[in-house]
Amino acid sequence: MDIIVPTGWIEKVRKYDPNQNNAQLLSEFDRFIKPDSIFIPAYDKDLDKKQPGLLNALFVNLDNDESEELIITLGWNKNHPSMAVFKKIGSDWHLLYLEDYYMFYNMPDLSVANSYSVNKTFYFRRVYNRGSGVYSDGYSFYKLVGNKVYPCLALINEAHIVGWGLYMNQEVSSKFNFTDSEGDYLWVKYIYNFFPGPIYEKDFDWDSNNDISLIKGENAVGYKWNDKTFKYELDNSSTKTEVEELNAAKISCFGDFANDSLFVHAFGAEIEQILKTGTSKQKKIMEEYLARVKKNKTVAAQ
Repeated sequence: MDIIVPTGWIEKVRKYDPNQNNAQLLSEFDRFIKPDSIFIPAYDKDLDKKQPGLLNALFVNLDNDESEELIITLGWNKNHPSMAVFKKIGSDWHLLYLEDYYMFYNMPDLSVANSYSVNKTFYFRRVYNRGSGVYSDGYSFYKLVGNKVYPCLALINEAHIVGWGLYMNQEVSSKFNFTDSEGDYLWVKYIYNFFPGPIYEKDFDWDSNNDISLIKGENAVGYKWNDKTFKYELDNSSTKTEVEELNAAKISCFGDFANDSLFVHAFGAEIEQILKTGTSKQKKIMEEYLARVKKNKTVAAQ
């Protein structure tokens, strides 16, 4: 995407008062990006565009020049915002990137990492899945390099599923920080617990047994910036293959609910340890689970 946006509109945004009605600014933006438009969910198609929507702007230097860029969270519906990136090239402002996403429970946010990198990383949180007994959200990270915006990393923030007739349930969360000493490097700490869903005759489909922990851990891994692929990549030197250490396959399980084949592959060493040294209850549950995985790729409780 590369759309020239009037400087006058950018200056209106610069002087924008959060207490003012932003409907006119959003309507003007809609005209700039035709035939596209600010996303509106089908259930809200008749909304009144004279009423204020969402507009939260930040002017900040994101790359290796001396001027500020503009990043905005905007939208008519706070649960369906968009993230937009603008840059002044020559005498004109350009809209370089626009992405819709989903948010719930909290207002959309947009942050810039105060790292030592010349190309600053900016990011926001988005919701992937929500419902009774199921929820997942995560952070999306971006960089502006050479007048192009690169989506460069997606991290799970919280991911849990309880019940739903699945044999294997999970609770996962993470925390991240950009390190001070290593420039453009990201540390992520994952906390995870996998436990059985309904396994007893008295259990309903929506029940779970989180008191019987099967695989549980709390470990950190690093992500380093690759200036050839324009992505943050898992630093293999920060991971190990031993039991209770994380690797790419295990991390993939955190956001991939009910992928039992992946889970057995990723946590094979931990599973073997349970079969050897686990409690009698853990061994019985795991043996039943493995038998069902062998028969079916996705395992439902019975």
